[in-house]
Amino acid sequence: MPRKKAITSEESFNSSTQTNQPVAREIMIPETYPVVPVRNMVFFPQQVVPLSIGRRQSVIALENALRDQTNVLILTQRDGNIDAPNDKDLYLMGTVARVLKMFNLPDGTRSALLQGSHRARVVTFMQLEPFMKAVAQRISDETSNGIETEALTSTLKNVFRRVVELSSDLNDEQLAIVMNIDEPGSIADIITSFLHIPIAEKQAI
Repeated sequence: MPRKKAITSEESFNSSTQTNQPVAREIMIPETYPVVPVRNMVFFPQQVVPLSIGRRQSVIALENALRDQTNVLILTQRDGNIDAPNDKDLYLMGTVARVLKMFNLPDGTRSALLQGSHRARVVTFMQLEPFMKAVAQRISDETSNGIETEALTSTLKNVFRRVVELSSDLNDEQLAIVMNIDEPGSIADIITSFLHIPIAEKQAI
């Protein structure tokens, strides 16, 4: 199935991915984003997810983004046990997201409702305090149409339907979401977000 141009998060800042296949990609100018680290999850484009935010840096980053009406960059921690991650503790590939709303929770923490937009890869970190800020390059999806792509999309949906039937961890609501998506890359992202697989495997998608 056609997927994103595979630049893995384990690569260094200066590395590049080589391929013999042509890739349709828009050239995007890197942008600067407040960074919000997350642990034990991977945030995908098009997802709408509420995040419980307890770290001071993340609260400040989200409040600034909401005030300035800018997006944030969601990056996953390599080790979810680290309470105060720095730039070296984060995967470099993440998802740019819009801050829809912030809430105060009864336990004193904050919650933010975020909507994923697109993938982006960190070029460099600009600051670590009072919150992380990074310059990131947008990663565009490959574009592919035709009978083969339609056939692969249909196969993937049918396989996921069978997995739902056999799994106690998946439900009909998740199946309905997948069945109503037509773009192959988005289907792969949503299915991956539903699966209970290691974070490193989700991050590699």
